[in-house]
Amino acid sequence: SGASRRTRDTRPLQRKPHNILARYTQAMRRVVVTGMGPVTPIGIGAEAFHKAQLEGKSGIRRITRFDASQLPAQIAGEVDINVEAYIDKREMRRLDRFVQLALIAGQLALEDAGLELEREDRTRIGTLLGSGIGGMESFEAQAKVYVERGAHRISPFFIPMMIANMASGQLAMKYGLMGPSSTSVTACTTG
Repeated sequence: SGASRRTRDTRPLQRKPHNILARYTQAMRRVVVTGMGPVTPIGIGAEAFHKAQLEGKSGIRRITRFDASQLPAQIAGEVDINVEAYIDKREMRRLDRFVQLALIAGQLALEDAGLELEREDRTRIGTLLGSGIGGMESFEAQAKVYVERGAHRISPFFIPMMIANMASGQLAMKYGLMGPSSTSVTACTTG
């Protein structure tokens, strides 16, 4: 017969990306990694870290930062660094160790990049850091204070010292960076 039958189009629906996705994709094309500042158990700074990797160096050894004698695992990858060489002693008391290490890493990355921040538009420079969990040393210390001396003796710096996004925030404040400031927390895969 001469009558045509209309068939249903079974091709997948082609949708235009939402504006948010388009903006995100466009922004991602403009991200530039300009410097590296590894602070690791096998090396501090890009050159030392790279050299240790090539040599197959391991940063795993007996735990020294706390008494691990009663634990089944007594080894870890601890960062051995003189923090006072980078951060004022008074400021160190207000920062958890993970923030201290992040500030050192940020300083090393800026030095590696050769950025002269006074010549840059700081509203277009942001910070993005990763932390597996945040300030556990502060959490442990303040939990001990709570148990032994009561809630009224907990440091007013407890939350700012502990929360994971403080590393990115402190780095942004230290260098006057006014672009996006964010923190990725995805447990062990953060790094």
